[in-house]
Amino acid sequence: MIQNMKMWTLKSDKFFLLGLFALFLLVVLFAACQNDGMSSDEEPGEGSVAVSLQGSSAETRAITSTITEEEANLFLVTLFKGTDFVSQQVMLRNFASLTFPVGYGYKVSVENITEEEAESLNEGWGAKRYTGLSAAFGILAGQTTRVAVRCGVANAAVAITIADGVEGCVIRVISGDRVLSTSDTQTAYFNIPPSGTLSTVIQVEKDGEVVSEKEMELAASQVKDINVKPGGIEEGGTLSLEITYDDSFEVVETVIPIFPDSED
Repeated sequence: MIQNMKMWTLKSDKFFLLGLFALFLLVVLFAACQNDGMSSDEEPGEGSVAVSLQGSSAETRAITSTITEEEANLFLVTLFKGTDFVSQQVMLRNFASLTFPVGYGYKVSVENITEEEAESLNEGWGAKRYTGLSAAFGILAGQTTRVAVRCGVANAAVAITIADGVEGCVIRVISGDRVLSTSDTQTAYFNIPPSGTLSTVIQVEKDGEVVSEKEMELAASQVKDINVKPGGIEEGGTLSLEITYDDSFEVVETVIPIFPDSED
């Protein structure tokens, strides 16, 4: 009987030791899983981002659009990581004072106005919209990451010029449900869809009658010019119109950087 008790005690000790060993393995495995799951993105600390704006160029005939430093400071900056937004539409002048978690795979986008405002401002005639997207970058603890963003004009414009002396003339710009009409010099701005082009119809009306109609394709950064001048005297003594359509211009932006490339 004593021998049986010794054997039972030995077996109990063996099971106890095995249990302790199994518990130790579980603790080690749990710690390992925690370490494996902690990427460099989850390291403690925060850093800041200093964004500078750069201009773009055009290979075709171009006109210049200049952004002043004051205007650039009002640009809206959005920081995101993957598909997740980290910070949305913060003015550039305030963005450098913010800090963000350490990590990699960040990007920033910039815009001077929203897409909706690009067609709703100025009583529905819209305004020029600059946008830009940075390359991916990392944020390091206690450091400022400098990020340059190349900006371009994202929408298109139809610039209407009606010369002095032209009376009874109405120019209508039609794109889908959006119809803009003017009897004065005016510029209309249009957002460009993902397809890259937008179809419009330009109508020139004189004394209630459409005397000219032209289809025009718009693309980002382009300006289409429409000029209406007095023509010759038609039979009956009425003044004819000289109408020209010029779509050979593409905008080139000149941007003043807010943060210089050199270190302070």
